[in-house]
Amino acid sequence: MTEIDATQFMTDIFGMWTEPDVDARRAVIQSRFAEGVHFHDPDGESVGHAGLEAFSDSLQSRFPGARFTLAGVPRTQ
Repeated sequence: MTEIDATQFMTDIFGMWTEPDVDARRAVIQSRFAEGVHFHDPDGESVGHAGLEAFSDSLQSRFPGARFTLAGVPRTQ
């Protein structure tokens, strides 16, 4: 199994949710998730890369200019 840098992974994921550049967002989605990804959220379920892009679009429309940051170093097991 490939070792993942947890801090970089979470930074990429947080940035993906609010990235306004569609190509940059798509690059993160494609590099971090399999096409068959299922993402569950209180707002519902997003399926596949297109579903993650749609969810990101919805976050941007609801929370324009929002940015996520890590509160600390991610814990892994």
